[in-house]
Amino acid sequence: MATERTPNFSQSSGSFCQVINPGATDAAGRFCNNSYGVVHGGYIVDDTCYYNLSDAMNATQTLYACLFAPPVYVGACHLEYPSQKDLNGNFCLKSYGIDFQGRIIADSCYQTMDQAIRSMQVINVCQTGGGSNSFCELSYPGIPDSDNRFCNGSYGFKYQNYIVNNACYYNINDATNAMANEPTCNICPPLSFGRCGLYNPGIRDQAGRYCDNTYGINLNGYNLNNTCYATLSDVTQAMRNNPLCQFLFIAKPK
Repeated sequence: MATERTPNFSQSSGSFCQVINPGATDAAGRFCNNSYGVVHGGYIVDDTCYYNLSDAMNATQTLYACLFAPPVYVGACHLEYPSQKDLNGNFCLKSYGIDFQGRIIADSCYQTMDQAIRSMQVINVCQTGGGSNSFCELSYPGIPDSDNRFCNGSYGFKYQNYIVNNACYYNINDATNAMANEPTCNICPPLSFGRCGLYNPGIRDQAGRYCDNTYGINLNGYNLNNTCYATLSDVTQAMRNNPLCQFLFIAKPK
């Protein structure tokens, strides 16, 4: 192994990448032995070394990643360099991750920096920020909701901190698209219509009854008609259509 020494860099004009000299370490402690590396943000790009200095200098001009100033942001996402840990302690070893709200998007380790950046440019959540105009929010892998349910290695979306429709999606784009298409996400919580409110999954009424992974209608502390609804949209529509929710009944004096 080459003796560790202070990095020496040479930067090409118009590029955000630099050439690192043989034996000089990057931010992850890696180095090129008797060869040259190209670094971006202090990290050797793509874990690649070049025996000829001219090849390394040329790479700083031809790599797509070198067009982006570090740290690399595309919309609401940013690039995670090799071995950089997210909030959950996850990291990509000798590869690159895409970070959204402090967490590496599932299955998003890319062998090259170019691949990671190009993927950020087409991932919906990076462009939309995960539905900032919605009352729903993204549910991350392994993070439990208020009913202690969670998506294992996949994504859901939550309303009032409950995973909507007990549904998980392996692709983060599918989760954000489903959230954008859920009408109830446009209603400010707590969800209610007239005299009725929402029973989220697992919430018991005064008789001890509850809907398991489904939804109920709360009328005066009891599940209306002892009925459960499979989806959030179904229970929302049922509240809108039920006359008991819409009107306050007052007995006429005799």
